[in-house]
Amino acid sequence: MPTNKYPELIESWELDFYWAVLRQKISRRFRRRKEPALVDILFLIGIQETGFLRQDISRKDKEDLIQVGAMAALEALGYYKRLGTTHDGWPLYQKVRRMPKVDILEQSQLLKRAIVEYFKEWIFEGAS
Repeated sequence: MPTNKYPELIESWELDFYWAVLRQKISRRFRRRKEPALVDILFLIGIQETGFLRQDISRKDKEDLIQVGAMAALEALGYYKRLGTTHDGWPLYQKVRRMPKVDILEQSQLLKRAIVEYFKEWIFEGAS
């Protein structure tokens, strides 16, 4: 049986389940047939964290919002800490824990775990 590289986190089957629930909830919330990809969810987190909402978003702004989303999600696992905001309103984060050296698949799993943790309350809303 494979060992969990991140013992403080949920098991793989739980992650798959919560990830599916989250993607379905986001699809329903935005009335979309297609479930969002990981990068789409990071983008949404970035928008939520910054309040950045415009029709004409540049490619650089999209990339920055995805990066903010990743740091905000990884904050839930203790990898980053939000220090405040910059003069132009963007969140400012500090890395507080070294990221593990993993392959792309494990990196994706780690981000999924962070996103699930970020949205945990919303995922379980009304579940009791």
